[in-house]
Amino acid sequence: YALEELIDSPIKLTVDAYIEIPKSYTKKKRKQIEDGELLHIKKPDVDNMLKSITDGITGVLWTDDNLIVELIGRKHYSENPRAEVIIEW
Repeated sequence: YALEELIDSPIKLTVDAYIEIPKSYTKKKRKQIEDGELLHIKKPDVDNMLKSITDGITGVLWTDDNLIVELIGRKHYSENPRAEVIIEW
């Protein structure tokens, strides 16, 4: 969604990154993921992932990422890899 102007006020940002389940994972591991027992603790690191996303959005939706006053980042396994970004200003 295009904004008429770039955001230039304090921002609360929530990012949920859904990372593909490795094809090599067994049915047991997939079940653990489904049950919330196996979390994504491998690379990419959540802080590096967030930095890439915030840098990529700078100049597109907001004037500078120094406007971010609150940041929540989570990573999950998923059969449907994607990033979901919620911006509140």
